[in-house]
Amino acid sequence: MKKKLLLTGWFMLIFLIVNAQTGYKIRGFIYESKDKKPLELCTVVLTNEANKITAYSFSDSRGAFIIEGITPGSYLLFISLMGYQALEIPVTVTDKAIDLEPLFIEETPEELDEVIVSSNYKTPMLETFPDRVVVNVSKDLISSGASISQILDNLPFVSADYDGNINIRGDQNVRYYLNDKPTRQNLSSIAPDKILKVEVITSPSAKWDSDGSAIINIITRKEMYEGFQGTATINYGISKTPKYGAGISLDFASGRNSIYTNLTLRKDYAFFSGRTQDFLNGWTQETRNTSLTPSGNWSLGWDYFVNSKNEMSLSYERSVNKPSGLSEFDLTNAEKTFQQTDYNYNNHTVNYRYRKFFKTSDQFLEAEAFYMWSPKESEREDVYRTSPAYSEFSYRYEGDFSRYQFNLDYENKIEGNLLSLGVQGSFHDVNQNLLNQNFNPDFFSDYQLRYGFSRNILAAYGDYKVVLKDWNIYLGLRGENVSRKLDLNNNAYQLDYTSFFPKLTVSLQASEKIGWHLDYSRRIVRPDHWLLTDIPKYFSPTSYAIRNPRLEPSYITQVQLARERKTKTANSRLNLYFRNIRNRITYIQKLDPNQVGVYIFTLDNTDSHNSLGLELIQSWTVNKYYTVNATADVNNSVLQAVIDDKTIRRDYIAYNLRINNRIKIDENSFQLNFRYNGNAVFPQGKRAPYGRFDLGYSHKLFNDNGSISARLTDIFNDYKPEYSIKTEVSDRKGIFDPETRMFYIRLTYNFLSKERKKFNPINRMNIQQRDLNGVQF
Repeated sequence: MKKKLLLTGWFMLIFLIVNAQTGYKIRGFIYESKDKKPLELCTVVLTNEANKITAYSFSDSRGAFIIEGITPGSYLLFISLMGYQALEIPVTVTDKAIDLEPLFIEETPEELDEVIVSSNYKTPMLETFPDRVVVNVSKDLISSGASISQILDNLPFVSADYDGNINIRGDQNVRYYLNDKPTRQNLSSIAPDKILKVEVITSPSAKWDSDGSAIINIITRKEMYEGFQGTATINYGISKTPKYGAGISLDFASGRNSIYTNLTLRKDYAFFSGRTQDFLNGWTQETRNTSLTPSGNWSLGWDYFVNSKNEMSLSYERSVNKPSGLSEFDLTNAEKTFQQTDYNYNNHTVNYRYRKFFKTSDQFLEAEAFYMWSPKESEREDVYRTSPAYSEFSYRYEGDFSRYQFNLDYENKIEGNLLSLGVQGSFHDVNQNLLNQNFNPDFFSDYQLRYGFSRNILAAYGDYKVVLKDWNIYLGLRGENVSRKLDLNNNAYQLDYTSFFPKLTVSLQASEKIGWHLDYSRRIVRPDHWLLTDIPKYFSPTSYAIRNPRLEPSYITQVQLARERKTKTANSRLNLYFRNIRNRITYIQKLDPNQVGVYIFTLDNTDSHNSLGLELIQSWTVNKYYTVNATADVNNSVLQAVIDDKTIRRDYIAYNLRINNRIKIDENSFQLNFRYNGNAVFPQGKRAPYGRFDLGYSHKLFNDNGSISARLTDIFNDYKPEYSIKTEVSDRKGIFDPETRMFYIRLTYNFLSKERKKFNPINRMNIQQRDLNGVQF
């Protein structure tokens, strides 16, 4: 009953204010200069004396437009429409309503370099905001066209281990989003050339789901021209094993309709080897792994702009991922053991969005729903000696996954301040059948599991951004009611809880060059469903895992202070942050009492964990040919875990450095990256530091309609991670040799209609609006 009352009250609040509008307004009509006919869909932008966008709107079928919710002052009104010359007029707002004289704009030839609503500022490779760092992938030769895992590994403040596990600020509980929505898609199947930018969000607003210590949000590009166009790519990579990829994307826009589709195919081979020594038990284990991952992704979408006040979109996406591999374990005084794996994942996503603008584009109501499902997933693992005929162990999994989510969001800009309200429902279901069949009962016995998982979340949020001269204040609050149910055979585990997540950001523009930002936020880490199963999971002849169905969420409190300095040639940002993780999910390692030298890994909630960090981002434009981007971070943490029934606490300092050098001369671009990762400490031991160099090159072809690019990563083959584990009952050392020195070459060609126009101004302004009024502060 309380949930229904909460949602009902939130809907009523949105309804009551949905037509509210205060402040000053500007009204006018736009006509064609020659025929004097009214012009529809003109983009009307109002900028203040600091040349910042204050408000914007669109003309209707009568050529009429209205801009509301502004304050008195001097402004510049900018009017544009594809195929017409842009018009700028100064406007001084003194009265509540300003009625302009009729405005006339002249038709111009449809050339590709016509003026559009944008500044002359060229988008840099690296951008910083109070809550995030943005990497514009198209500006990064090392990342452009790379696989998503390679792109993520090059992000500021992001570290990846040899298994591909990502951590930000020392925490691996990172959540992945695709175009602002949570995704379960195999990220490697995303067409590299469709990735516009990647956002590392360390302090999301109340509008975002509260789960995760940080968010990596991948934004794909939408084409900006009417007519037909497409992009075809083919790439090849070679290291110890080859990698292949090809993709094609097609876009067609005409009038109020835009249709797009994309197909990507990849086939990646990979090789990995390692050596582990156990000095106490006197054994050595050699490990070699060869894998093949074929994957594909297909998407189809439709955008429809009903008029200047209504728009909608519908999309469908399908991804398939079928990795397989063979691991070989050569253990001292034992027969060679093999582990063969075959997985089959397929994912479908349908998304629908409708947006209703009111008197101005600053006031709108948006409804969105998406449904994600993955039927008949399967996993198979076989462990054998000498040949598959001598099987030791067999693991089977079959199941399905589904997630439905809806959002209703309202935004209104009131006298320069921004109000956002919304409700969200998320319903997550997993059903699985798992079977362990063991032909060597000394390892662990047979186990069959019927597994059912559901997690339903009802949430409401509100935030308000206040602009007071040199001050910006953001206040946000999100409330969530969660019901988690877990069925393991005949055992049921129920967990219900309600949590609130406040967020406060205070920004001060102290001078033209210096800005300060103070941020406070609270978030949650919900354990993934696969961490809640209690079926034994084989790792190697010397280890296996048993998860914990009683795991509870962790809570993260973070305070961050940032200083930003911007000049014409250089930008810098210094972040100082403190994080506290309460009820942290921690790995537990213990010896199997029934087998000598075999370890069991499990999970449990432990006490709080604190970390303190310092991050620096620096960008220089040395001249028109040469730019430099550098990031450095230092993190001091206290880790706690249970090893061999003893609680271990470790204090450590981790540090990382990245330097990106880019030179552009005519049609040629060169890039040299250097990165250094210091010691990484975990409860059982530590990883040795390492450094590496990457080189990239790009050259434009086909009259700038295509390009060829090449990359060489880890030029000197320096990445050989070393791990040491030392406790009272264990003394191990491992060294691993993953594929990091790789050579890639990629060919891209853009084909398009002979005559094309700038794409629909409604769509363009919606893209801009995301930065102005959306989740980005």
